[in-house]
Amino acid sequence: MLNTKCSNTQEVVVGMVPGDTEQNPVRLEPNAVKVTVVRGDGKVGPITQLEDGSWDIVLISQDAPGTGQTEYLLEPDVDPGEGVEILSETIILDVISQKAVSLGLGIKAVRAKTPPAPAQ
Repeated sequence: MLNTKCSNTQEVVVGMVPGDTEQNPVRLEPNAVKVTVVRGDGKVGPITQLEDGSWDIVLISQDAPGTGQTEYLLEPDVDPGEGVEILSETIILDVISQKAVSLGLGIKAVRAKTPPAPAQ
């Protein structure tokens, strides 16, 4: 299981480098990787096989503000050729609330003073 977190304005790129029992890289067939949302409001973005045989998998956080969690199921076909053998893994994306990190202060105008209100 892989756990990660981001805000609702971000997405996470997960790298995958398939390996054999000795951790030597193994190239999977194109379109061999399937990712589904099991639970939550996140989405799956592009799944890309890179030239070196590794993969980039984009997990998109929920759009709604606030906290939440999305569970993704990664199911690549690890059997080269016509056979199908699925090696599955779960990825949990925790969405944390976006909070202010600056106040964004700036001068908007310099103007004449407003006359004081008459005393009563």
